[in-house]
Amino acid sequence: MATIRRTRIALHFAGLAYAWPMLAWAMTQCPPSQDGRSWTMTALAALVLLGFGLAGAMVPVASFRATAGTHRLRRALLLLLALLGMLAVWLLGLWVFFFAFVLTCATF
Repeated sequence: MATIRRTRIALHFAGLAYAWPMLAWAMTQCPPSQDGRSWTMTALAALVLLGFGLAGAMVPVASFRATAGTHRLRRALLLLLALLGMLAVWLLGLWVFFFAFVLTCATF
């Protein structure tokens, strides 16, 4: 059992050692900027995160209200789907945030 654990730890560190140069190369793609980000872009990025966070949180609430008169099993299944929808909206918000505000000069 200890051998398997040591092997997994060794593979983990080998993977990190292999990925480290690629991470360093990815960070050198953006040219250095002297002025930094404006406060309006920072505020817009925060509003994007807040908007997607609130929209995602409203999906289960709206589903709970919309399924008020249905059977328990159907309502439970629809609420589970609403939780998946909430997670999808949150992940979409994070994706928009990272690709529109954080990784602005990366080429994909």
